[in-house]
Amino acid sequence: MAEASPFMQRALAAARGVRGHTSPNPWVGAALVRGDRVVAEGATSPDGGPHAEAG
Repeated sequence: MAEASPFMQRALAAARGVRGHTSPNPWVGAALVRGDRVVAEGATSPDGGPHAEAG
């Protein structure tokens, strides 16, 4: 399997950071990239909070 891009690695790291704290929602991370720079990132909040793409 090919290595994930640095941007995908940032999103995966954000997701791993909330693993076990988001039930019943999945643990998801997101990175918003413009050009070659991450301008925002987030992860799913505990139940009732924002989703990764809104964090």
